[in-house]
Amino acid sequence: MAVVKVESLPGTHASIRILRLSGPFTIEGVDAFESAATTATEPLIILDLTDVPYMDSCALGSLMGLHRPSESDRRQYAIVGASERVRAIFRVARVDDILVMFRTFDEAEQKLGAKAAGL
Repeated sequence: MAVVKVESLPGTHASIRILRLSGPFTIEGVDAFESAATTATEPLIILDLTDVPYMDSCALGSLMGLHRPSESDRRQYAIVGASERVRAIFRVARVDDILVMFRTFDEAEQKLGAKAAGL
């Protein structure tokens, strides 16, 4: 089974870090994701799920871990590009109203980027 690939990329501003995931996000990829998420120091993390066709419950739990520290540390995150299948998992788990999601990078950066940059 394929393991999710996690890339950590700079955003359009120094205050933004992009975590781009590709492949099925399952228990096998949780450690890589958590490592990338915890080492990112930028005030805004944009999680790109465009190339994630499927996510299991372990991966969802790991993603929710990004949500909890974000609220207490005053860091922000946004999820972009989630497919309908991944969004269905969010709905079934009843976290779709909790997670910060946008359809595109531009929308996420417009709504959250200036605030993260302190502008």
